[in-house]
Amino acid sequence: YTIQNDPSVSNPDAVQSGGVVGGFSTISFQRGTGRSDVIFQVQSSADLISWTDEQSTQVSPDLYRIDSPIAGTAKRFLRLKVTLN
Repeated sequence: YTIQNDPSVSNPDAVQSGGVVGGFSTISFQRGTGRSDVIFQVQSSADLISWTDEQSTQVSPDLYRIDSPIAGTAKRFLRLKVTLN
């Protein structure tokens, strides 16, 4: 529902992915269209146990950039928290 994917059909393109652009962490996914009741929150973790909400900028319909640069960060894991409004 939230990432424009039919759960009964395999679609590897809908899977989120992360990267680095211009020294900032990014996360991308196929966002479902016409779903104004969905809130996306990017979260990060250094240990996969404790998660922190991150300030992020939506740079395109399918791409979010974490607002804090990765310089000096030993490791950063990202995930997408999805809630219904």
